[in-house]
Amino acid sequence: MQQAGLFAYPVVQGGVAWLNNSAVPPVAANADPTMPASYAAHADVMFQFAARYGKTTVADSLLKLASGQPRSSGLGTVKYCPHCQGPRGGDLPDMQNRDEAPSDVRHRD
Repeated sequence: MQQAGLFAYPVVQGGVAWLNNSAVPPVAANADPTMPASYAAHADVMFQFAARYGKTTVADSLLKLASGQPRSSGLGTVKYCPHCQGPRGGDLPDMQNRDEAPSDVRHRD
């Protein structure tokens, strides 16, 4: 894909199944969604995703992997990973037009 000039563009909607059954917002069942600390587990999941598939290698001690999983970091297969909290009515950025992408996901050469 990369040789063809293509890249993966995952958009995370909600959370992981073990954290409130993938609900939106991605906080534990009885957590207060207005408190930043309620998002700590979700932030850790996003960090683990970025640590593995982003281009920056992180210390092996920061990786949380199941036994038998390859201890890989900084694979560089994902350039952007925007997080969408909830339904947005189809207003995701047109990543073909870099000027329309939000500043936090714009292409950085």
